Amino acid sequence: MVSTTDMLELLVVLLTMTGIVEPVDICVDNATHKLGRIFLITFGNGSSLYSNKIPSDFNFTTAHTQNLQTSISFSHFGFGNKVPEHSGWHSGALDHTKYDDGGYMFLVDVGNESHQPLFNYKVNNLSSGVCYEFSAHITNVAKSGPTQAKPNVRLEVWEKDKNNTLIAQASTGDLPECDTMSWSKYGVSFVPTSTSVTLLMVSNIFEANGNDIAIDDIELSVCSGNCSGFVFSKVSQ
Repeated sequence: MVSTTDMLELLVVLLTMTGIVEPVDICVDNATHKLGRIFLITFGNGSSLYSNKIPSDFNFTTAHTQNLQTSISFSHFGFGNKVPEHSGWHSGALDHTKYDDGGYMFLVDVGNESHQPLFNYKVNNLSSGVCYEFSAHITNVAKSGPTQAKPNVRLEVWEKDKNNTLIAQASTGDLPECDTMSWSKYGVSFVPTSTSVTLLMVSNIFEANGNDIAIDDIELSVCSGNCSGFVFSKVSQ
């Protein structure tokens, strides 16, 4: 039986896709930042195509291998300030962060790394019973092409100190191939029952052809309103 929550999530997605309603923030009443931001990862900026920083500089880990060369190969990633040259990608497209000349983004050729985290971040000193929003801006870097896998990312929140419990999750759905690269915000709200959680981003798609993404402005914020628990997207060029 389909739950009421599942039906509401589907309705919101359908209405948003058809343009009947505007996308909204995950926190109720757009209250995302009224009580503060826990962290925001923009990946910095610089003049070199690839940053020499590593994931631990931003306090996260990934199962993928870092690349500092001119292209990103299968199952590799790089922190780039523009999409590198590739016949099937939006070459030269920029990061999402505003007012950030030469801003870097997290570029990943996901490949078919089954259930291996793209992003793994442990957060401590949270307040139990408070509503939080875990979000990121994500885009498909690939142009339209035949038989390409469209990326699909799942955001998860785990309480590792309580029998490794999954307390919230939401998926982006298939990220579309667009004429120009377009960023959208995706996220999930949650209420922890402990002070520590692990935030994950995992691919739902395990295909080598296509499945190429960029991630930017990864954020954890406090919601002042009630948690919706839903995932929404908010388009921002």
